[in-house]
Amino acid sequence: MNRRAYNAGVAAGALLGGMLLPTLGTRGTFLVGGVLTAGAFAVLLVERTLPLTAAQDRAGVSDRVAGNSPAGHQ
Repeated sequence: MNRRAYNAGVAAGALLGGMLLPTLGTRGTFLVGGVLTAGAFAVLLVERTLPLTAAQDRAGVSDRVAGNSPAGHQ
């Protein structure tokens, strides 16, 4: 799952960059990339502050303990 999401992100970024480059130039494309990166970082921070789901709470585990770390396989 993580590999697919990573590869989809790379492909979407290349597509978006290719579409923006003729319109905004290199500086504009770089700025759009920075805004998207800041947005992704904000989503990551918000996700970390959300409470556990009911199933995780009942089981007494978090994502990190359950082995769903970013370094995990698939």
